[in-house]
Amino acid sequence: MKIYSFSIFLIFISILVSFPFITEAFENIQEILWYLVDFFNDLTRIAAAAALLFFFWGLAKFILNADNEKARADGKRLMQWGITALFVMVSIWGIITFFQEDIF
Repeated sequence: MKIYSFSIFLIFISILVSFPFITEAFENIQEILWYLVDFFNDLTRIAAAAALLFFFWGLAKFILNADNEKARADGKRLMQWGITALFVMVSIWGIITFFQEDIF
């Protein structure tokens, strides 16, 4: 069941990404690159917001389960993964900004 829903998700994303290519004729390769950079920039913002929510979920789990050592460790692990994901997303965001401002 998971593989089936993941396949539908991938098909939906591929249609969503290719829709502007189908409906709009691009003049040159630079317009395609601008579209892709903007798409990944928006995708990175969404992923960074999800990582921030993931961090706060771990923080809430850590605070609310102060008496349960196993739940506190689980909350701490979620916070560590949230911080790691935020670091990766901000790094990707910086790389995308570099491409937008300096290369194009």
